[in-house]
Amino acid sequence: MSVAELKNDLIQLAIETDNPTVLEKVIGYFHTLQDEEDWWDALSPDERAFIENSSLQINEGEIVGSADVRKEARQILNN
Repeated sequence: MSVAELKNDLIQLAIETDNPTVLEKVIGYFHTLQDEEDWWDALSPDERAFIENSSLQINEGEIVGSADVRKEARQILNN
């Protein structure tokens, strides 16, 4: 859906409602979204690289379950 279509849908929804609470919440939500900084932009390059690498590992099935981690930790701690 294009930006113009999305805007038209929002305008139509606003026109069709007479509920001021709904309209106030929508306005508040828009302000919140516009004021928020994207969390990705706040990350350092190292943090971004770590997340991207982790995502790649997950997608390639290179994951270890929590039960396996606990088992290995117990083995290490008991030695």
